[in-house]
Amino acid sequence: MKLSDFKGLFKRSIAYIENIENPFGNYYIIKLKTDKGLTWRAGEHGIFKLIDQPVTGKKWRAFSVASIPEEGYMLIGIKLRDTVSSYKKALINMKTGDKVRITGPFGWFTLQNETSPIVLIAGGIGVTPIRALLKDVEKENAREVEVIYTSSDFHLFENDIKTIQEKDAKINLYMLNNKEETQQEIQKAASKYGNNAYYYISGSQKVIKSVKRLLKSQSIKSNRMINDPFFGY
Repeated sequence: MKLSDFKGLFKRSIAYIENIENPFGNYYIIKLKTDKGLTWRAGEHGIFKLIDQPVTGKKWRAFSVASIPEEGYMLIGIKLRDTVSSYKKALINMKTGDKVRITGPFGWFTLQNETSPIVLIAGGIGVTPIRALLKDVEKENAREVEVIYTSSDFHLFENDIKTIQEKDAKINLYMLNNKEETQQEIQKAASKYGNNAYYYISGSQKVIKSVKRLLKSQSIKSNRMINDPFFGY
């Protein structure tokens, strides 16, 4: 984590809802049209405040951005919990053209260089910044990539991720749905790459802590692990 990772905190912009998709159950994908000139790095997150929406309680949330600027839009993905907040109720019911104020994006969940192997570990809705990292790698890839994506019910962005993987023999993809298989693949990746790779971990705090413990047991150094903050999915 570097001071430069926070420079996006000084950026303010307005985005407009293009569409909201409900691909499965309580998963939602929000597509936004951003101000011209707004840019960000793959893996960063922003602070999103709804404008002109009746929200009680906290009026903003931080979400990782699932897209890259070259796609021409901003994507965020969310999963509703059993008790849905006023903010998320308002968000999923917004209409085309409704406005959102964005602070950022900013953050440290970004690619460290162009050649080190990377192991991308996603739990559930934590896949959102992983999609962005893969879209960035897709442009010109010179590294080995392992994607370990586990979800008990639904793999968000599955088609996007498979499309990227199928075009690049250097990318290995594991779509899983249980803890035991996930741990096995993480151990295999740690054995294969050791401390030559960076390990990106995105999921709930419980998942992040568990994966870090597992990696440490495989002698992976802390400075080779990078985790998403997972603030507001």
